[in-house]
Amino acid sequence: VAGKSAYLLEHRGFTHSLIGLIPTALIVAWPLWRFTGKRDFRALAGLACIGVALHIACDAVNAWGTMALYPLKRSRVQLDWVFILDVVFTGIVLVSAVVARWKKSPNVARGGLGALACYVALCGVLHDQACRRVDGTDAVPQPIGNGLQYGIARGMTVTVVEGFEPVHVD
Repeated sequence: VAGKSAYLLEHRGFTHSLIGLIPTALIVAWPLWRFTGKRDFRALAGLACIGVALHIACDAVNAWGTMALYPLKRSRVQLDWVFILDVVFTGIVLVSAVVARWKKSPNVARGGLGALACYVALCGVLHDQACRRVDGTDAVPQPIGNGLQYGIARGMTVTVVEGFEPVHVD
């Protein structure tokens, strides 16, 4: 399999798996160590491991998911809580990273992680509510529109849950 099909099938495979975590972290840490002049490679590798693990966790909460157990299992871990390119999720990460760097404040970075955790938890609660409101059918997150919305797939009919009231669209 090659081209776009291979990308869709293999994306978030080895580099996004628990088995690939350490090799991926080492590949990320080596150029940082080499070109920044930092002396402690183990510290950089440890930080890279934390970063890759957080990246895998963040990918697991969105609708595309990740093959966390690749190559042992090709099934995806996906919670379907946030849209794959969620504007709020990305905004929290970017704003907190930029402000933390600008202010040289780890507390801003910690606050950003806390805000991100709260947002993801809220998305999980809303996802659960959406599933319960439409007879337990699975919910798929949609891009931010009028608040958080989840499309519910049922055969050829799509139900959009805005807030908590289902609206049927044929």
